[in-house]
Amino acid sequence: MRTSAQTSPDALNGFLARNSAFLLEQIGNAQGVPRNIILERIHATRRVSHLNAKR
Repeated sequence: MRTSAQTSPDALNGFLARNSAFLLEQIGNAQGVPRNIILERIHATRRVSHLNAKR
């Protein structure tokens, strides 16, 4: 997606949402893991990263 001065935040958010959903599906397919498990892993990683950043 090319950005321009006329690209709205809603269009960019929509693009990011579709891209994220696609990536979750592809990762799940490649690993044989359901989407909810992948999301749990992502959330756990964010929590750990956030805790480590505070040190």
